[in-house]
Amino acid sequence: SGQLKVTAKQRQLEECLQPAELSDSPDGYLRWGQSVMMLNHQAKGWLSVNPYDEVTKTSEAFIMTTSAMSNPTVRNVFILDRVDDQDGYDDDVIHYGQLVR
Repeated sequence: SGQLKVTAKQRQLEECLQPAELSDSPDGYLRWGQSVMMLNHQAKGWLSVNPYDEVTKTSEAFIMTTSAMSNPTVRNVFILDRVDDQDGYDDDVIHYGQLVR
């Protein structure tokens, strides 16, 4: 049973480290739906999450950390999701102050 847990965790880690695609941004703007990586300059690491380690909260939540791994993987590529479609902006460009999920 202990070996099965280790094997399951290893399989999850391997899935999380699969390569992922980043979105192109020819005009330099961030847009809703783009796949991006986020760097924390203070921690000197890329925001990372294990999607198998969900935390019990009032809404879906995960424990996040940073990693030195700069290759885009399932673990460190995030899709920019708009929280409120009625936030005062009609375009798909992300503006300062808009909520991101």
